[in-house]
Amino acid sequence: MSFRDSLPVCAGVLALSSVPAFAASDSTSGPSFEIEEIVVTALRRTDPTLLQKTPMAITTVGGDTLEKRSLDNVTDLLKVIPGTAIVDQGTAQRKLVVRGVNSAGEPLTGLYYDETFIQGAPSTTNDAGQRMPELRLFDVERVEVLRGPQGTLYGASSMSGTVRALFNKPTNEFGARVTASTESSEEGDIGYEANAMVNVPLVDEKLATRVVGYHRDRGGYIDNVPLKREDINTDETTGGRVLLRYTPAETLTVDLAAFIQRQEAFISAWELPAGPYKTNVPTQLPVTDDFELYSLTTRWNLGFATLTGVASHFNRDLLATIDASRLMFNVGGAPLANAFAPAVLVQPQEIESDSYELRLSSNGDGPFVWTTGVYFDKRDSFTLTRQLKADKATGLPLNPEQVALRRTIDETLEQRALFGEVTFNATDALAVTLGARYFDYDKSMTTETTKAFPQIKFFAQLPLTFDSDEDGVVGKVNVAYTLSESALIYAQAAEGFRPGGTNQLANLPANLVPYESDSLMSYEIGAKTSWFDDRMTANLAAFRIDWDNMQVTGISPDGAFRFISNAGAAQIDGVELELAAAPMQGLELSLGAAFLDARLTEDQISAAVNAPGREGDRIPNVPKVSAAVAVEYGHPLGAALYGSARVDVTHTGEQFSELRPNNIFYERIKETTLTNLRLRLEDISTTWNVDLFVNNVFDEVAINRVLSSEFGFDLAVSAPPRTFGLSVGKSF
Repeated sequence: MSFRDSLPVCAGVLALSSVPAFAASDSTSGPSFEIEEIVVTALRRTDPTLLQKTPMAITTVGGDTLEKRSLDNVTDLLKVIPGTAIVDQGTAQRKLVVRGVNSAGEPLTGLYYDETFIQGAPSTTNDAGQRMPELRLFDVERVEVLRGPQGTLYGASSMSGTVRALFNKPTNEFGARVTASTESSEEGDIGYEANAMVNVPLVDEKLATRVVGYHRDRGGYIDNVPLKREDINTDETTGGRVLLRYTPAETLTVDLAAFIQRQEAFISAWELPAGPYKTNVPTQLPVTDDFELYSLTTRWNLGFATLTGVASHFNRDLLATIDASRLMFNVGGAPLANAFAPAVLVQPQEIESDSYELRLSSNGDGPFVWTTGVYFDKRDSFTLTRQLKADKATGLPLNPEQVALRRTIDETLEQRALFGEVTFNATDALAVTLGARYFDYDKSMTTETTKAFPQIKFFAQLPLTFDSDEDGVVGKVNVAYTLSESALIYAQAAEGFRPGGTNQLANLPANLVPYESDSLMSYEIGAKTSWFDDRMTANLAAFRIDWDNMQVTGISPDGAFRFISNAGAAQIDGVELELAAAPMQGLELSLGAAFLDARLTEDQISAAVNAPGREGDRIPNVPKVSAAVAVEYGHPLGAALYGSARVDVTHTGEQFSELRPNNIFYERIKETTLTNLRLRLEDISTTWNVDLFVNNVFDEVAINRVLSSEFGFDLAVSAPPRTFGLSVGKSF
C-alpha cells in the first residue's frame, strides 16, 4: 500500500506517554499533588513541546526514574515498557522491538544517543538489528521512546519507532554526583558498580565541561556443568564521556562530545534441558564490545529559523563467540565430532560509521511551523569468521589454533535523504502536519572463504561482490485537535521503511542474492488527557499496522544456511493504556498496559523463497499482553530526612520463539511477572541517599528469549534470579 493510497485513512495508534514526573514542593515535604509538566524534543523543532500537548506517541523516562528502577541501558528500559520488547541473545546481541514489528535485517527501531543515529553490526547473517550497542545510562536527562513509524524525521531503521537517550549537558554552575552500589543474586557472585559526574564552568557563561565515568562488575549466576565452572556469565563494563559546551553568543551553541565504553562478558544463556541457570555447552563463549562515539552539534539562531548541524563518527569492535560443537554431530555424526569438536565460531566484527545532518527549523508561533533537512551516513563493516577447535578441559580455543574454517565479509552501506515536516495551525485548537522523506541507499558486500570446510558445505571461494540500491519516498499526515487545556486528540497515518541488501552466500541461486526494503503503514488515533487539577493523566490509544513485502529468514536450497528474502505480509492491531496519579501527598501511582495482536496475513511464499510462516501465525517474541504497575510512597522522617518505598511490577504475556507450531525449534515462552522493591532514605539538605533494593522478589525464572537452531542447542536468556543490593549516592 502506498502512502498516497493511505492519505484518506487516519485511524490507528497512540502509544502512550510515560509515567510523568511529580513536582517537588519544599525541601522537606516531598512530592506535591501536581504532576510535573514534561517537555520533549521529539519533533526536532527549535522549541521543546509539552509531553501532554505533543500529538504523537511518546514514552518519556527521566534519569531519576531510571536510577530508582535499576535500569542501566536502553534495552533494560524497553523490557519494562508495555508494548515494547527486546529479542535477547545476550550481551551486545539484543534487538529493540516496538509494537510487535520484529524480523531479521537492518534495525526496525532507530537508536539515537543525543543527535547521533547508532548503527547495528550486520555480521554474517545481515541481521544488524540483532546486535545493537548498549551504552550505560548514568547522568541522563531523559529517554524518549517514540512509538510508531518515524521515517520522515528520523529516517531508515525507524520503521516501528525511535529511541532517543538524551544526556545532561554542561551548565554554568559547578556540580558533581557520585554513586556506588553492590549486589548479589541467588547463588551467584557479588557485583559492584561506581559512577561519577563532575560539571565545571571554564569560562563564565561561555564554556563549560561535563565529565562522566563509570565501572560495573556484574557477578555471574549461570553454571557450566561439563567444564565444572560456576557463575560463568560475568559482565564488566568501563566507560565514560566528556561533553564540552561552547556558547560564544546568545544565538550560537556548540556541543562537542566523546563517548567511550569497553565491555567484556560471557554470554548469559542457559540450556532448557539442563535446567534453570545451568548449561551443558562444552565451550566458553566470551563477548567483547568496544564502543567509541565522537560528535559535534551546532545550533545557530538565524532569527526566522534555527540551523542545526550534526557530524559524528562511530567505531565499534564486537567479538561474538558461538558454540559449534553440536553442529558436528548433527552434520557428520561421531566421526566429524571426534575430529572437530568441541568447537567455537569466533566472529570479530569492526564497524565504522560517519553521519552528517543539516536541518533548519522555523522560530516563533506563527500559523506555519516547519522543519527541513538533509542527511547522509556511511557504514563500513568487516567480519571475520573462524571455526576453531577447543580444549575439552577449558572450553577455550587450542593454542596453537586449529582452524577448520575461515571466511571474511566486507560490507558498505550509504544512505542519503531529504526530509521535511510542516504544521499548519489552522485555529487555536486545530493543527495539521504533513511530512515526507526522500531516501536513497547503496549497499555493497564482498565475501571470501580462504579456509574451506567441505564437511559442512563450506567450500573455498574467491572474493565475490554483491550490490544493491534503492530509492523512494515515505510520508506522514497528522491531525490534532485540542478539546481543552486538559484534553488532546489526534489521528495519524505514517509510513516506515528500512533498507534491503544482499545475501553473501556464494552457493545461493542468483534470484536469492538480493532482497528489497520493506515498509509498513501505521494508522493511529489517540487521546492525552489530564484530570483533577493535573493530579492524574490518562492516555488511551488504538492502532493498526499493515506490513508488506516483509524481510524474512529463509533456508538455502541445500538446507545448510539461512538467508534473508522478501515474502508475505503482517497486520498488527493494538490498544494501549497509561495512567499516572498523585492522589495524596507523597503517593505516586502509575499503570501501563498494552494489547498486541501481531500475525501474518499472507503466507511467506514467493517466487524466490518459501519461508516458514503461514497466514495466521503469530509474530515470534511478541506477547499479546504486557503491563507495568508502579507504586511509590514517601514521607518526611524529621529534620531534612525523607524516606520512600517503591514497588514495580512488570507482566509479560505468553510468546513463542518461531512462527510455525510444527517447527522443530518452536518453543512456548510462558508468561512472567517480575516484582522489584526499593527503599530509600535521603537527606534533602545535604543531598545524599541510601537505597536498599530487591529485584525479582519472588525469584521467578523469567525467560525473555529461547534460541534453538541447527547448531543443536536450546538456549534460554532470562532475567537474573532474585538479587539483593545496596546503593549510596551523594550530590555536590
